Amino acid sequence: MKLTYFFTIRLIWAALVTVLVFGGSGCRNDKEDVIQDAADLQIPVGVYDAFVAKYSREQARQAAWTRVGNSIWEGRFIQGNDDISELITEKGAFLQDSGRLIRGTDMPQQAYQYLNTAYQGYSVRQVYIGDTAQSGTGYRVLLVYNDNSRVKVVRFNSAGEFIREDIIG
Repeated sequence: MKLTYFFTIRLIWAALVTVLVFGGSGCRNDKEDVIQDAADLQIPVGVYDAFVAKYSREQARQAAWTRVGNSIWEGRFIQGNDDISELITEKGAFLQDSGRLIRGTDMPQQAYQYLNTAYQGYSVRQVYIGDTAQSGTGYRVLLVYNDNSRVKVVRFNSAGEFIREDIIG
């Protein structure tokens, strides 16, 4: 009986030492996880890190990632019933023009006519709808120049009247 007790204690002690000494080898820390996840998704670490801070790792993995312009990334995913698009710089800053996506055909005709006249050489990348502190309820259109060298956001009010243009990349 004493011999069994002795071997049991010794076995527990050996297991504890093994876990303490070798338990951390082969395990990645949080920073390594972020770097590996970003590499797996083929996006910059700053983009991934910012997205995961706001959403989740699972949503980051499910998002469709696209480079927009020279230093902006778009993560597009479904949240509830909404098609969501987040624009993030390579350094991890969210652009204010992310939000709920709509079809371009749902935007007022006046806005489309303005875009076709004033922004030749640009293509409509996304159309967002919603409330913003700057322009109230309205539309925000992400435009990308044909060679991806320039990215702009053009804002319209709910009637389709031009409000302003922001150069974002």
